[in-house]
Amino acid sequence: MSTRPAAIADQTGIVPIRLVVGVTGHRTLAQQDKLGEKVQAALGMIRDIVKATVEELRKELKEDLPEIPVVFRVLSPLAEGADRLVAREVLRTPGGQLEAVLPLAQADYESDFQSATSPPDSLDEFRKLFAAANLRRELPHPRQRPDAYLAVGQYVVDHCDILIALWDGEQSAGAGGTGEIFAYAQRNSRPIIWVDTLQWEKDPLFVKGDGLKLKAIRQIARYNAESVGAGEFHRDVAAESERLLAAARETGYSPSDLRSICDYLLPYYVRADRLAQHYRTRYQKTGETLHFCAVAAVAVLAGQALFLPHRVWPVVLEMLVILLGLYLWLRERRGQWQIKYIDYRFLAERFRATIFMAAAEMERTGLAAPRYLSLTFSESDWVVSAFSAVRDLVPHPIEQRNEPGFDRLRRFLCVAWIDHQITYHRSTQEHQEKMGRRGERYVLVLVFATLVSAFLHILTERHLLGPLGRRLDAGAIWELLPHWVAWMHVPLQLNLVFTWLAIVLPALAAAVSAIRNQREHEKISHRSGEMVINLEELKNAMNEAADRDTFLDCVREADETMLYENEDWRVVIRYRANEPLA
Repeated sequence: MSTRPAAIADQTGIVPIRLVVGVTGHRTLAQQDKLGEKVQAALGMIRDIVKATVEELRKELKEDLPEIPVVFRVLSPLAEGADRLVAREVLRTPGGQLEAVLPLAQADYESDFQSATSPPDSLDEFRKLFAAANLRRELPHPRQRPDAYLAVGQYVVDHCDILIALWDGEQSAGAGGTGEIFAYAQRNSRPIIWVDTLQWEKDPLFVKGDGLKLKAIRQIARYNAESVGAGEFHRDVAAESERLLAAARETGYSPSDLRSICDYLLPYYVRADRLAQHYRTRYQKTGETLHFCAVAAVAVLAGQALFLPHRVWPVVLEMLVILLGLYLWLRERRGQWQIKYIDYRFLAERFRATIFMAAAEMERTGLAAPRYLSLTFSESDWVVSAFSAVRDLVPHPIEQRNEPGFDRLRRFLCVAWIDHQITYHRSTQEHQEKMGRRGERYVLVLVFATLVSAFLHILTERHLLGPLGRRLDAGAIWELLPHWVAWMHVPLQLNLVFTWLAIVLPALAAAVSAIRNQREHEKISHRSGEMVINLEELKNAMNEAADRDTFLDCVREADETMLYENEDWRVVIRYRANEPLA
């Protein structure tokens, strides 16, 4: 069974920093052992940059931050010399990974390592490293071989966070040489660590650039610093693990395979899920309070104008209500509760889906939003970095690989994933529809009460209530109120009471309507209803799939459907920010 390295194992969901290290350098190197030490020193420099970034954040926040493990992925064409040296050194680090990117078709590329100038074991070394790669890809093949080498060098620069260059400082002799790739990286502001191959005793030189995504590192550090409550956290991890293992036993899927996946991924999922729920509550409660603060300010101001025109304390009370609303708004804005809610929820849903994608041994692709959802996130978004760091270290199940069919996997994914999501969305649809109708009834009741108040105001102004109106004006209203308000000694005229109600009730109706609109009850209900239909169709397609490839295509479509639904939700909620005294 594949397992993640113990050095980065974490049972509290602390997300590591994953950095992609590109490599360029010469094919022929002397003193490779010494250069290997310099490569390790270069990796240490990168770790120090991350530690300095986290330390700077710690000083800003004035609070302790957990230590964040740094995981490296090397992006290498695996040519002789520097490409393989850096790849080997990265694979020696805890959690180190290799992504092999070839400039040519593998068979054609391997001919480079069978020439008379190549070491005898060059081809075997290439194949061993290529087999050890977590990801393998071949670039489109240009007509000319030098163009392929140039293209792969530029690809490495474009897709890495930082470039390690083992270079002698001389200009390139041909297309795609180290000097040319070094210059390309500088033109594109990619940070570089230069190991001088002629003066290997010198310390590596750091050349500044913009590729390290320090902002994302800071946000991951903030995320890791969030408190989730140890007792409840471990309880939720155990409960979700038992749910999935029970589904595995029910469907015949290997519990041992699933357990390794759950042990790794569930702490990340539960952490993100608990934090998302926490900040959703804060964000929504703050929004409700702000709306009702606005109603309270209107009620106090109207009461002061109608009943207490010469009293100062109602004005002071109104100011206090406004200050309370501003304080809550500023606190939410400073704490970024809305942004944390949508980011953490998005991350949790991706971690949840990854459990089942890992069970199906699906290719570990990155997050990519379609053009119409380009507002959801960018490549520099911290959630992309956090998700990638966790996803890349997911254990691969091995006991299912030799299964003649895929019925057990199909049953497990349908029961534990698709059916669970269908139940969730059906429940959400019903709940949101119910809340939407309830809010609509509240608004209608308040509007009706407003009309009644306005009508009664007219009656009292025209003295059409007769003796009852005169008796109420004379003080019977005070008999209906609690004794503790008698100190105000306010002459409550009935027509003014109805006037006050006619002013305050519409404001209250507007607040309820605003909360209802902000919660997006109808839209979420409709979206969940559509998701139920889509997921049921996908489940039927999965059950009808005649072969494994067709089945996995259905699994991939299910994952994309959930991803795009979550991306669309993220855009909607992002622009539903709370406003001060809205």
